[in-house]
Amino acid sequence: AIASTPTMYARQMETLADIVLNNKPRVIITHPTALVRYLPSVETFRRHIIELKNDQVIRMDQLKKLLIESGYRQASRVDQPLTFSMRGDVVDVFTIQENYPVRIEFFDDVIDSIRFFDMSSQRTIQPVKQIRIVPASTLIYDEDFEPVKKRIMKQFDRDKGKTDFSIELQ
Repeated sequence: AIASTPTMYARQMETLADIVLNNKPRVIITHPTALVRYLPSVETFRRHIIELKNDQVIRMDQLKKLLIESGYRQASRVDQPLTFSMRGDVVDVFTIQENYPVRIEFFDDVIDSIRFFDMSSQRTIQPVKQIRIVPASTLIYDEDFEPVKKRIMKQFDRDKGKTDFSIELQ
């Protein structure tokens, strides 16, 4: 299996982010199976790399939407990777590429501070000026489901004539 451990998966997502953000020549060595796997378009993946920095203006509901579309799961408390929580003016996110979750504090729609914290003590480990949150998955849930819907309906139309699903009710 490709990216079968969390560490390998984190590297895969970071590599994809690096490829998308840095337009430089490179040699990529991969497994043949990886060449046929689904990947989102470069534009879609780029849109879902979340780069946050102190004093940046972003609405909390906009950040929540981006996190959900990028494959993060909302929880009441961040206690495992790929989750986020929101309480008041605070958003906690546990990205797959970091060892500790990050706490983002807002003042209205402005990021007031960003810092890594310890889950058990809730104490600050290290303040940072910016953070990059890569998508949690290559399956990104954005609004453009129309092409997928068309393909499913086309396949459904082809398959419905092959099987007789009629059942007589007594």
